[in-house]
Amino acid sequence: MVSHRKLVPVLSIAAALLLPLACKDPGEEIQTKYDSARYSGSADAIIKEIEARGAEIVAFEITQNPSEWREILESVARGGDDWLDAALALNPGTSGNATDELTVAVRRALVQAPGRVLSRARAGYCIRCLCDVPDTRDARYATFLLAEAERVRRIAAVKTVEDGALSGARDACLAEFERGRDKLKRIFGR
Repeated sequence: MVSHRKLVPVLSIAAALLLPLACKDPGEEIQTKYDSARYSGSADAIIKEIEARGAEIVAFEITQNPSEWREILESVARGGDDWLDAALALNPGTSGNATDELTVAVRRALVQAPGRVLSRARAGYCIRCLCDVPDTRDARYATFLLAEAERVRRIAAVKTVEDGALSGARDACLAEFERGRDKLKRIFGR
């Protein structure tokens, strides 16, 4: 026989979980599952959803689907204007690892589209974040030589930026990259 004292906490928990469902309007729909069709791999769809519902909600939903999140990060890393704009819109809604991963994706885009990336520095990404050393937790940059080679590739890409409006950002980025060699030496114990 179940004791009254043991049953009360169980019933209280059950009531707390079920009460919100019982009190909702019959016509109201509760979204309990991530709707991947909402974003469908489109930067424009992400931006529209952020404008309609806010960056925090959209970032939370997207990061609940790891394969789609990885696909978005890879798209951002390719450096297209639409995806860099989506990253800029999504960034304020991210936190923790998602923020780091999004920043790393934008940083990787420096090689593909340095001018586009640097133009976003004024709009929301700091130069120190964008022009930092490669993420050494990433297997592609897991040794000093691999990370240093990527740092040099990014420097070469940034040096190609000739737009006078971006010269300040370009020069600040190059200065950060120069400090990066010493940072990599410290990371790898050289």
